[in-house]
Amino acid sequence: MRIGVDAINLRADRRGMGRFVRDMIGGLATQHEITLLLRSDADRIALQEVFPDSFTYAPLRHANQTNAFDVVWYPWNGIRFATKAPSIVTFHDDFAFRFPARGIVARWREQAPIRRALARADAFTTNSRWTRDVFVQRFSLDAERCTVLPLAPAPIFTPN
Repeated sequence: MRIGVDAINLRADRRGMGRFVRDMIGGLATQHEITLLLRSDADRIALQEVFPDSFTYAPLRHANQTNAFDVVWYPWNGIRFATKAPSIVTFHDDFAFRFPARGIVARWREQAPIRRALARADAFTTNSRWTRDVFVQRFSLDAERCTVLPLAPAPIFTPN
């Protein structure tokens, strides 16, 4: 399967979401063809140092080409660019709605990708039943469209 991955935040995000995405794409790459979709060549160069020869890299616009991917995964709480392939969005939390930014522009920037995902995505994943239930309740999301992928400890936490 050819999977395009929204890698916009992959270079900078060292938090929980970034670690989750790195582990997921590493696992997916053992069985699928992964293309990291990026904004800039600088991001590609930086990520090639982290993932040497593991993935294909392409600009974001590549996702909007017909038959480029079997699916595009948006792992960062929303959709920030268009695709012609079916899309899967991972929601980690509802921060933008639970704690909305005070300014209208900042609020729009945080909430728009989530609203876009809710309107356009073909399927959703969450990292817990709690997160799924929050999205189902807050946005009247059909629970059947949302798969829970529980988090697991990284291999570094394996006992010796």
